Amino acid sequence: KDPVPGISPEAVVAVADLNREKNRGHVVTEDDTSLIIEASYLDEIFSFALNISKGTIFEKNLRDLKELCLLLDIFQIRNAVSHPNRKFPDCYWFRAAAIASDPLIEKLNLHQVTQSLHTAISGTLNEPPESWLFNVAWAIPNTLPASFDHEITGLLGRDKEFKELQKLLSIPRESLVAIVAPGGVGKTALVLQFLKDFSLTPESNKYVDAILFCSLKNEKLTADGIQKIDAIDGVEAIKTDILNNLSVIYDELEFNSFEDSCKKLKNKKILLCIDNLETLLVNSQKEFTDFNQQLPLLWRVLVTSRISIDSATTVPLEPLVKKHAIHLARNYFKKRGINDTEHEDLNKIAESSNYNPLAVRLTIDLYLKGNDIPESIARSQKDVAQFSYKNLINSLSKNSILVLETIYAQHKSNRTELSELLELSSEDVAEAVNELSRTSLVSRSSASDEADSYMLSDSIRDLLLVNPKNIKLRKQVFEVLRKRKAIIQEQSKRQSQLGVTEFSPDFIEPETTDTIKLLSVKTNKLLSRKRITSSDLQELKQQYTTLLNQGSKSYLFNYNFSRLLGQLNDIQGELSYLQLAEKKYSSSPRVRIAIAWRYFLNSEYKNSETYYKKLIDDGYSLIENSNKNFSYRIIKGYLQSLIGQGKSSEVIDYTDKWQSTKENRELLGSFRATAFKSSIEYKIKTDVNETVDGFLNSITTMEQVFGLDGYSIIACVEGYKIIKEFRYIVS
Repeated sequence: KDPVPGISPEAVVAVADLNREKNRGHVVTEDDTSLIIEASYLDEIFSFALNISKGTIFEKNLRDLKELCLLLDIFQIRNAVSHPNRKFPDCYWFRAAAIASDPLIEKLNLHQVTQSLHTAISGTLNEPPESWLFNVAWAIPNTLPASFDHEITGLLGRDKEFKELQKLLSIPRESLVAIVAPGGVGKTALVLQFLKDFSLTPESNKYVDAILFCSLKNEKLTADGIQKIDAIDGVEAIKTDILNNLSVIYDELEFNSFEDSCKKLKNKKILLCIDNLETLLVNSQKEFTDFNQQLPLLWRVLVTSRISIDSATTVPLEPLVKKHAIHLARNYFKKRGINDTEHEDLNKIAESSNYNPLAVRLTIDLYLKGNDIPESIARSQKDVAQFSYKNLINSLSKNSILVLETIYAQHKSNRTELSELLELSSEDVAEAVNELSRTSLVSRSSASDEADSYMLSDSIRDLLLVNPKNIKLRKQVFEVLRKRKAIIQEQSKRQSQLGVTEFSPDFIEPETTDTIKLLSVKTNKLLSRKRITSSDLQELKQQYTTLLNQGSKSYLFNYNFSRLLGQLNDIQGELSYLQLAEKKYSSSPRVRIAIAWRYFLNSEYKNSETYYKKLIDDGYSLIENSNKNFSYRIIKGYLQSLIGQGKSSEVIDYTDKWQSTKENRELLGSFRATAFKSSIEYKIKTDVNETVDGFLNSITTMEQVFGLDGYSIIACVEGYKIIKEFRYIVS
């Protein structure tokens, strides 16, 4: 039948098995796990195991083991063992032995299976020597810890990182690999589980002869606070630890020193894993770099660190995805003896912990000590931030602390803003940001239309709230930001009161970033002056150049930069940045009209006509779709472009009904008169009658323009040109 809603298929199977045993007359209870398993078939047991291990690193191993058992008919062998009257051919024993000797057995910690195999091989029912159990002939010798903290719940959601590490360690030239992430994300758990599985995979012998593990972890976070741990410290201590480990693995050799061990084992493929390397890197990366360069060529180094290493191939480790964080919380509760936790509470713990495994476990530990969930969450967030970042912050350079405080004050900032606020060079800011990025103290976000921004996580903000590093600077930054905000608010108010719209050259979109807004305000103010000095233009250009690599993602940046370059007579630069602005915002009418006008000024009348015609086709020449000034500029530019190409007849056709037009009538009439005049410029000496007719049409039209609309500027300008032409003809 279909499973009962809300109950897993495995649970249904278990109930069915219990019922089956009861029908046989056996007295069992639902809590009798051993009887449930005895009453289940092997495929059901695999189902139980797979359900329990779901999301952990063991899930894949169990699936592989199940596939192997299916391939070798282990179910048939099991049935033959259970029924003495059935034949038990030799091939059954060898198939079972193949399964028992497979690396998957050791990866799943099924040591009793290995022990049973060795006992069977020895031909006795006595237990074999203990060394048989742990001395797997094909396993890579190692000094990994016998047990790991994460084995309580299993490693969750790290398949991608496992594959990446497997790939990197199969490439001989990858001599230094770093797993980088903030504290508590699970770097140590990942590397220990991976190395255990790697050491128990026969194929790994091609790449590694021995695995050495040393940890620099000097403290751990518990529900009782941060506890100090005895740990090795410094490069010399690492060398001593490596020497001791090598003496255990290669006990047949004698090493006088670390350098001697490197010399004698230079042809061995040694994999050295150093956990929590940041305790060394915070003081000096050079010390570690020098140590790494002293190692034999065949030796390789795998490290975990909160700080990235310049010369390493980095495997970044992100927090768990939501479902795995919830699964971790559920598993941890179960291991602590609580099986009925509400899903809503699990979800709240996972989300508030930012899916950080350490924060999830710590929150649960605090809850089990008697705190309520909100209190446990608040305390764990604070403690994890202190544990993960405090020492890193204390080791930062002066400029990095300045940048950190500024990002705290701004909430989100980019390099240009940081340079402007701190009065630091772009190089100094870049170096500080890189240092912060290596420590995971800041995160970067990229948007397609703006500069890369840097921000702090909530936990870092909370840490800086109670532990400010430069309160004087923080106050100064807040004051600068207050003044900047006042400028932006004044600009917004002015734009609203004056009715400045997207059709105005100095319009600033509300959603524009503050950096681009401020630069745009400066540009508008400068270009609106009656007198503009070259030094003012050059100074503003330098600000654009500083922002160029990041700000050029913004269409408004490119548009205003083109306006500035136009003032500096950089004609090609002006057109280039206008085209970039169009690429970022192809439907912007003011960008297109600016491109059209630049083409016209360059005497590229055909290109100019194309842009103006497109604006007309899109309806922007109508005042109701733009505004009076913008409509006027489009029509004037279009008619000028046609006149420039000698397309007088097209202008005459376009202005045929000019007298009945309400909008821009004097403009249409004036250019109609000009078109009549232009149509006869090359016929003066060849066709007198046509010249006279064309000129009379021009003068008559101009007279009508003056009569209908008075002496407007455009009418006077075009009328003056006609009078000059008339004087030339008469002469």
